[in-house]
Amino acid sequence: MQQIKFSGDLKGLSPKRLVDDKNNDSVENFFLVLGLFYNDLKSLNFQLVQLGNTFEYIHGKEVKATNDFGEYAGLKSHLERMMIGTLSEFFRFINDNQEILKTERFRGVYSTLNRDLKGRWDLIAEIAFTQETKEVNDFAKVLMRVRNNLSFHYYQSGKTLRKGFIEHFLKDGKSTANEKAYFSSGETMEETRFFFCDAASQRAAILEVVGEMSFDEYSKKMKSIIEDLNFVIMRLMKGYIDNLPHKS
Repeated sequence: MQQIKFSGDLKGLSPKRLVDDKNNDSVENFFLVLGLFYNDLKSLNFQLVQLGNTFEYIHGKEVKATNDFGEYAGLKSHLERMMIGTLSEFFRFINDNQEILKTERFRGVYSTLNRDLKGRWDLIAEIAFTQETKEVNDFAKVLMRVRNNLSFHYYQSGKTLRKGFIEHFLKDGKSTANEKAYFSSGETMEETRFFFCDAASQRAAILEVVGEMSFDEYSKKMKSIIEDLNFVIMRLMKGYIDNLPHKS
């Protein structure tokens, strides 16, 4: 495997340009949270890519009934669930900060976006505010379903996981992945995992977010959507930093 090396130009600026410690500035707070959303989505996407590359390097792409494949699929499912949860929180955050988006300072940052990025941000805000949109592309459709349908909480997920289990094991066409409900049994956490629960979660996520679509298609669409969303956030953050006033 190749050694991980991160690129980009390391830059620094005075902390006082970002936060005025003598004034609770809601716009400053907004961009601190917006930047954290970007970082968290980037981290989750990075872990997904690394997980996939590592597994394929060692084991190949073929689906097999093995502990290794079960662990990989379970970890992948968890990361994707965290992505969906982060997106759901992001919509709540945008909805709770509608007044910030109307401020002169935010509008100044928004004006630095090109036409395509403005359109994507407008769509994100529209979905966050109204829970609906007239757009019909994949980006809009998947974001809408995340916004309206999926918020994973263990204490209320039993029926959702049951539905996913039934679809995967009892209704879907038979394959190596679903001919049996697998689990790994041992005396330690390292040796033990209940793969059938991961499988139910994966299938439930597909049903809730994208409807009738294979898991591979779902994974590819989510990865693309995260990248598109984060590119918009990145441009907003860079525009905000570039337009910060100089403070002594």
